[in-house]
Amino acid sequence: MTCFWDAILQTLRSNSDVYKILNNVNSPKELITILKAKNTLTTDIIWQGEQFTKLQLKENHEWIKDYDISMIHKGHMTSSCDPFFCLLVYLIDIKIIHNYAGHEIIYSSKSPKKTFKFSSSKSHMR
Repeated sequence: MTCFWDAILQTLRSNSDVYKILNNVNSPKELITILKAKNTLTTDIIWQGEQFTKLQLKENHEWIKDYDISMIHKGHMTSSCDPFFCLLVYLIDIKIIHNYAGHEIIYSSKSPKKTFKFSSSKSHMR
């Protein structure tokens, strides 16, 4: 089950300018590999109107670094403050609006170039 990654890839592909920034990835595994290689502290990201503390930045960085790609088909447990969304916002200067079961969660760079929207339930993301 790779719906989290598939939703991101589909959105990236429909935005070819940012898709190129991530080297035109073709699979969820490639996407994770690239994101792990580009993993950094996501300073200047705003989540729900707040900036991250140094501890939160470190924890997000460590979480991505330790992410086990071999578990990709077991599903991604998207958190309410998902480190991969934070990293995407940071790397490609965007805003992400994630509607989780009716609750809107907003991640943003300080001056985003685009807005990506995702929606998910307890078991699926689109």
